[in-house]
Order: sequence, then C-alpha cells, then structure tokens
Amino acid sequence: MESNVSPQDLFRSDDFESTDLAIVLGSGDPFLRHRIDTAVTLIKANRVPRLLLLGKELEGCTEADRMRSIALDAGVPCTQITVEKRSSDTVENAENCCHMLRTLPELQGVRTIALVTSAWHMLRGLMIMRHHLPAELTLLCHPAMAPGFNSDDWRSTKLGNLRVRKELEYIGRLLNDEYRLP
Repeated sequence: MESNVSPQDLFRSDDFESTDLAIVLGSGDPFLRHRIDTAVTLIKANRVPRLLLLGKELEGCTEADRMRSIALDAGVPCTQITVEKRSSDTVENAENCCHMLRTLPELQGVRTIALVTSAWHMLRGLMIMRHHLPAELTLLCHPAMAPGFNSDDWRSTKLGNLRVRKELEYIGRLLNDEYRLP
C-alpha cells in the first residue's frame, strides 16, 4: 500500500483540559528526558492523575524505570505512577498497555488518555495505540518537544530530516500491515 503521508502529518497535537491517564512511551536519550518532563508537567498541572510509563531495557535498566526515577525526583508521588517494562517496541507497548487497562485496579475507569511521545513519533504511536487499545477509549496527542525534531524546525537539522524520513518508512510498513491512519 502506498502511503500519502507527508512529513507534516507526523506532528499531531490535541487541545484538552484533562484526561484520566497519560501514557508515556519510552525512548533512548535525549528523547526520554523530553517525554517524561512533558508528562511531569501534565501531572503537576493537575491535567492527569496518573502516569503509565512504558519502555524496554537499555543498559541494565528499563526506560520505564528511568522515567519513574525522574518523575519521583521531580516530586510525582509513587502512587501516581504505573510502570510497564516488558515491551521491546511500540507495538508491544500497546499490547501490554491494553492488558494493563483491563486488569490493573488503578487503571479501571480510564476513558481518556493523553499520549505522550516525541513530536516526530506521535503519528506512529497514535496509529499503534488506536490499533490495539479498545475503541471506546479517547486518545489525545500531547507531544514532547525537542529542538530540531518538531514540526517547525525538523528541516533545519540533519538528524531531524533523518528521523522524519525513518518515521515515514515505519508508517508505510504499518499501513502494509493493516494499521490505519487516524
């Protein structure tokens, strides 16, 4: 299937006052720090009551545990953090997240979710989450901004251009695998 997705389609953001949960997708540095800082800002502004941190193991520690540590250091109470650390990629994040939403008592009643990931990763994260999570959940995009990787400045850096090109390739593969654009 040929994708008609343009680079600007990658960058999504929704306006919202609050949601029931923020799902934070893990990443390597420097994006991990931007993502968790964005989520901490949401929780400190009382826009979300709980963070669900997702991430694979890197260098002896999971991305989710690293984000948890940063959130705790920033003053987020441990009672407002749930961690998923068995996933190895975004698809497994979504599958495990779906299971957790069905089975964990602290995640019962969630109806609206703020998806926190890097701006350049938002469309792929949204496509994957929508494919795996129950249809009745409302997913809202809240991108973490990183200089040189945002909708207004990715063209200005070699790494920004590379990241956008790779994302478009990933999305093309997802579309071939029966994922749909939102």
